[in-house]
Amino acid sequence: AALPVPAASPAGVPVPGLPALPAAGAPAAASEAGRLVDRQLELMAGFSQLMNNQLALLGGTAVPAPVAPPAAPAALPAPVAQPVQEPSGTPDAPTVPAATQPAAVAEPAAAPTPHGPRVSVPRGSGMASGKLTPGQQAHLDDLTRRLTERTAGSKSATQRYRKVLADSRAVVGFRSATKEMQYPLAARAARGAHLEDVDGNRYVDITMGFGVLLFGHEPEFVNDAVSRYLAGGIRLGPRNEETGRAAELLAELTGFERVAFANSGTEANSAAIRLARAATGRDTIVMFQGSYHGHADNVLGRPVVENGRRETVPVSSGIPAGAVGDLVVLEYGAPESLAAIEQIAGRVAAVMVEPVQSRHPGLQPKEFLHSLRKLTERHGIVLFFDEMLTGFRPHQQGAQGIFGVTPDLATYGKCLGGGYPIGAIAGRADLMDGIDGGHWSYGDDSYPPRDTTFFGGTYIQHPVAMVAAEAVLGHLKQSGPALQENLNATTERLVGTLNRFFEDEEFPVRIAHFGSLFRFEYRGNLELFFHHLLLRGVYVWEWRNFFLSTAHSDRDLEFLVHAVRNALFDMRRGGFLVPAGAPRPVPPHAAALPVPAGPSPVTTAPPSPKPPRFFDGKNESAAPRPNAPATAPPVAVAEPRTRGRGERPTYSISPRFKGLGPPILHDVVIHRSTPKAPNEAFPSLARATRRTLREQGERRCDVTGR
Repeated sequence: AALPVPAASPAGVPVPGLPALPAAGAPAAASEAGRLVDRQLELMAGFSQLMNNQLALLGGTAVPAPVAPPAAPAALPAPVAQPVQEPSGTPDAPTVPAATQPAAVAEPAAAPTPHGPRVSVPRGSGMASGKLTPGQQAHLDDLTRRLTERTAGSKSATQRYRKVLADSRAVVGFRSATKEMQYPLAARAARGAHLEDVDGNRYVDITMGFGVLLFGHEPEFVNDAVSRYLAGGIRLGPRNEETGRAAELLAELTGFERVAFANSGTEANSAAIRLARAATGRDTIVMFQGSYHGHADNVLGRPVVENGRRETVPVSSGIPAGAVGDLVVLEYGAPESLAAIEQIAGRVAAVMVEPVQSRHPGLQPKEFLHSLRKLTERHGIVLFFDEMLTGFRPHQQGAQGIFGVTPDLATYGKCLGGGYPIGAIAGRADLMDGIDGGHWSYGDDSYPPRDTTFFGGTYIQHPVAMVAAEAVLGHLKQSGPALQENLNATTERLVGTLNRFFEDEEFPVRIAHFGSLFRFEYRGNLELFFHHLLLRGVYVWEWRNFFLSTAHSDRDLEFLVHAVRNALFDMRRGGFLVPAGAPRPVPPHAAALPVPAGPSPVTTAPPSPKPPRFFDGKNESAAPRPNAPATAPPVAVAEPRTRGRGERPTYSISPRFKGLGPPILHDVVIHRSTPKAPNEAFPSLARATRRTLREQGERRCDVTGR
């Protein structure tokens, strides 16, 4: 791909992507075209060297001394380097203990190449690549066999249509070692928090339509509204009254003055950029590394720092260099980024922010956002929040309500449509007036007072999507803040339970979350873990962002905890994720739990007999942990004894349960105590625990679970 060569700028004003001048004394190129080609080849070689250096660092080898580039004029200062987490679809090579480190690598690692909004990975990378131990290879072979047999219909459909259907999801994170499991799951029905694939397997869904399904699959209030509307036909062309009512509700819930609707988040973001440029008369847009604002060319740029000078280049082929010539990409949350914006403030139209980045939910720089708000106000820059994922999910006002920062424009989508495609722009009236010219009235001499920019499309304000949006917004208003507060508390409990399990069992995994969005973060690569989750009945998608919905029950969370624990134990049993030092005992295999009961998506065959119910999760003491959420504390029934490194935790029964008979705690989740037993984290689990305790009584027992 060609590197950016934007138009000339006023004297003394650096332009993002402006190529460096040739070094003094360099021979002149035969023509202007020749000079451009020479410069492009030079920069491409520098990028290739940068990628090779990164791979060398990851592999623990020395980095060759760089070749000094030609002198370049000063431009934006490069911020201090910040650690960058690879997206889950493209992780680094795993950290493997010495005991299980592969002796050799099957294929030499190639440099990453641009691919969409992320960087593709070498096909020879990943935790299952290289020379595996016999135990690891047997584990990989067994996992591949079991998963592909279970989901044969999904694999067959992917292969059948591959020649005719160009589908990027089918190659996300492609690696040769796991290619037999490289296909998206095909579903035939869904309801609530559950779905059923084409082979009849049922799953607890934590993908939730990539964040769309805040209320689960097929919420009744949306289905009822759409069914009533469609009884009179689609009525595409004329306006429907639901559009106006949805606009009023959106403005009321967000606190903005005016709104407009689009078909998607990409459309909404593109319109917001155009509005900001029209209002300010400036061209430069600032965004941040790690954010995603859709698939329009003008936001698909990434930074390259060369000789202390920052440039923006396209993320992949097919995107013209000129499309990102006015785009500046900075580090999110870094004070140096504020200084960089200050330096070029006079030509910045807007700063685009994904307040909590979908790929980095643990990065929540509240103070940075407050400083950014002050900076943009001071320089007349439009501050623009992309709330596609955070809108309405953690708070009725999205991330704005959490951080206490009000932008000038915000865009919405995802859960706003309740499963139907939609996008929305909301903001100050003077900015939104760029769509229709502003307010005017009938019966007088008023007229649209402002200039307009282009905005339109065949399916904008599609009547069915507007009906769904009105239903969603009405439900949010009726439910009030308690809807988000309860869902946030449920997610907090789930994350706390699993993170404490990871810590106790020394798994290199943690969960970061924001509201009900969460993501597994880890040191190295964890690709096999997600295949194990699919095998155990948890639906996960390729980019690994996950969500809870109001449709998830306590039993669904118990099921998820069981699946995560036993997926990791299975991997350790196969020689993966073994901690350094003393060997850790691994519990025996545990049978998979049946998918929790719920509204049945499809009944095509009589259900198989349910296996015995096993409950497991994080076992903890009655003493409250620091910073534990006070909203929904679980109930404790066991107290730990001290243990040495490598020893599995064992528990004895709390004095309050003495006299109930000798207990046996097999795959049971144990939680903190609370004065009010009814406020338990997982009621069905607590009932089973109490029943087991009463049946068995006290003895010292192992409750780590299988």
